[in-house]
Amino acid sequence: MIRVPSWLANAGYKLKAGPTFNEVPDSRLVEVVEGAGEDGRALPAGRRALDLGCGTGRNTLYLARHGWEAVGVEYATSAVKRARARAQELSVDARFVTGDVTKLPELGIGDGFSLLTDSGCYHMLSPGQRDAYARGITEAATKDALLIMTGFTSLIGALTQAEITSRLTRWRLVRARPIPGTEMAEYTSGSLVQAALRAGLGKAWRFELRKR
Repeated sequence: MIRVPSWLANAGYKLKAGPTFNEVPDSRLVEVVEGAGEDGRALPAGRRALDLGCGTGRNTLYLARHGWEAVGVEYATSAVKRARARAQELSVDARFVTGDVTKLPELGIGDGFSLLTDSGCYHMLSPGQRDAYARGITEAATKDALLIMTGFTSLIGALTQAEITSRLTRWRLVRARPIPGTEMAEYTSGSLVQAALRAGLGKAWRFELRKR
């Protein structure tokens, strides 16, 4: 796939055009943070978490509100402004950085991240950008860090298990599951987008990987 130019992404956020996310955090993220999943175990809070392509910050804000040192990276400045404003409204200590997820070493966010989440960012990158993304997150993550990646698998150049494991060679796949359209609709705004997702237009999967 080809990533939307930053100027167009900014315009989309400003005009609220196209599919956008609401403030509902990803259900799997909630499970691993709060221990609400099938294994019943919660990740220890107080550690560093990185939200890649954070948009207006729904997952970053959730993590910060649950005791994580949360950093969100997003290249659309208008989305970052909205995320920062929302954090201020909620009195949440979350950091939002305007920048490119394929250039993480240049953003000054440091390393030591034990939890990384990507909800629809990686699948928008070109092959070359995906290589740079893989190098950046590998450097930023701690050993045994957890990466939760969500994306569409039914689009040209979209997510596949083989593609992910071939690029993220220093990570091991621990879980891969399809996401029902009804769940994806819970995270989006706009009745038309929600209806399309519920009807099964666009197949999404969630992949979880651990750094070796």
